[in-house]
Amino acid sequence: MIVSDDRKDTEFADEAAQWFVRLDAGPLNPDEQRAFDAWQAQSPKHRQMFQEMTDLWSSFDRLPENRSSLPASTSSARLSLAADRRGRSFSRWASGAAVAASVGLCLFWLAGEWPVMTADYRTSVGEQKTVTLADGSIVHMNTSSALSADFTPGGRHLTLIKGDAVFDVAPDASRPFRVEAGGLRATALGTQFFVHREGSHVSVTVLDHRVAVATSSADGQSNVTLEPGQQISYEPSQGLSHIREADLRAAVAWRRGKIIFEGETLGTVIDQLNRYHRGKIVIVDPGLRNMRVNGVFQTADPIQVITALEETLQISSTHLTDYFIFLHR
Repeated sequence: MIVSDDRKDTEFADEAAQWFVRLDAGPLNPDEQRAFDAWQAQSPKHRQMFQEMTDLWSSFDRLPENRSSLPASTSSARLSLAADRRGRSFSRWASGAAVAASVGLCLFWLAGEWPVMTADYRTSVGEQKTVTLADGSIVHMNTSSALSADFTPGGRHLTLIKGDAVFDVAPDASRPFRVEAGGLRATALGTQFFVHREGSHVSVTVLDHRVAVATSSADGQSNVTLEPGQQISYEPSQGLSHIREADLRAAVAWRRGKIIFEGETLGTVIDQLNRYHRGKIVIVDPGLRNMRVNGVFQTADPIQVITALEETLQISSTHLTDYFIFLHR
């Protein structure tokens, strides 16, 4: 098998984690051994990733049980292998999942964060910020968001790199106020609207007055105008969605320190919760991702949200401190 150059390192980490878990559970049967040997033979990258995970986990095992004996710098830099706060012991799968999360995060962090690091305005995990722009417009930014601004005599151009922002636009007919996000452009025809960007997914919600939304693709240009209370989404592979009525209470609940889910999948909930958590929450059991969640939660305490999800959905968690949290049955 030839591995393409653009294959993501995280794919290797996931596969290596699965083999790590299986090998840690006991001897392989002949068929499994042949499959493992074939996997390693696919490329040097496969063998390298598996060895890195093995070495990293071994370094965890060498941590002294009494962490107070470590120098302060070492103690703060390493994760302790503590059982979760409810006293659950680690399952076999936790080994591979923990290593996959650790290595995967390191591998793609710099590439993904560079545009954010160079943004004009940004918020860290759990932070919200209100910014007054040069023209008097006000931007309310949610957690883990990044925004760049380019004001010229002929226009006001902003780029939402990631996250959430509510725009209160100062009137200036001579300089259109435009927000671009992942191939979508929203032009204010009034005062207030909300833009959400997560990866390639973008949505625009109008809170007051109107917003013109446009996209460009190989198939041509799409243009729509949204009225108050309306919302539209965009994916490069699918184009613009149909216009729908928005739940404004849920859309901007984050401004009140809340996050509202109505029939969302657990996978979506955890993706959102990770934006407020200083660490990483991972769903280890793929079968859990499609479980449905309803509820109103406080964004200031992601750990408490995990506790509520455990009780409601009858699932369990294992903690590598409260930084790495793994959800499973």
